[in-house]
Amino acid sequence: TLFLRGRRATLPLTALDHHPAPGASAVEMMDLAAALGRLSVDDRELLALRYVAGFRSDELARHFRLTPAGVRTRTKRLLDRLRTELDR
Repeated sequence: TLFLRGRRATLPLTALDHHPAPGASAVEMMDLAAALGRLSVDDRELLALRYVAGFRSDELARHFRLTPAGVRTRTKRLLDRLRTELDR
């Protein structure tokens, strides 16, 4: 459970499964789900809170005990890792 912006945020690890990319095929979505499944729980949580719940990097920094720049760097590295894996 995470308290940010005065609200309680709880997201299942499958939260990203319910927001398919427009025009994505079933195979692409399965590849993405598999790639996300290989990330750590914390990494999936960071991406879900950032892109599904819409939290800002300063809010996430408090939760993950990082600086806002650290959150942005970690997010970029995770996205780069996912892109590389999906481009194979």
